[in-house]
Amino acid sequence: MSIETFHNHQSKVLHKNISNNTQSDRCNIVELIEKVNLEKKEERKNNVLFFFSFVSVVALVVSVFSLVH
Repeated sequence: MSIETFHNHQSKVLHKNISNNTQSDRCNIVELIEKVNLEKKEERKNNVLFFFSFVSVVALVVSVFSLVH
């Protein structure tokens, strides 16, 4: 077996392993992206709820203040 033949054979095996790892990495990356998107949705939801509760409290304070005066 010549060095060149061995080298070519090894590169094919290496290419196959890289391909399998890439598929696994893609699955991990997709899961990570989905997790980040879910966390962003939760954060946006919490921000919207906080905003509306803050506006409600301000409206209540203004209403009470206008009734008192």
